[in-house]
Amino acid sequence: MRYKSEVDALAEHVEEVIEILISHMDEEDLINLHAIGVGICQRVAEEFKERLKLREIL
Repeated sequence: MRYKSEVDALAEHVEEVIEILISHMDEEDLINLHAIGVGICQRVAEEFKERLKLREIL
């Protein structure tokens, strides 16, 4: 995994930022943050599926 350390560092930073945000958010903000998180997860899942398809073709 070429970017493991970068991904780990980003994940740690994102977790810290989310903790700060959550502590100041109301319910509507939390719903919006959840929707953003779901969108990101879906995008990563789609990319993963595409790469698996390409690997099967090759």
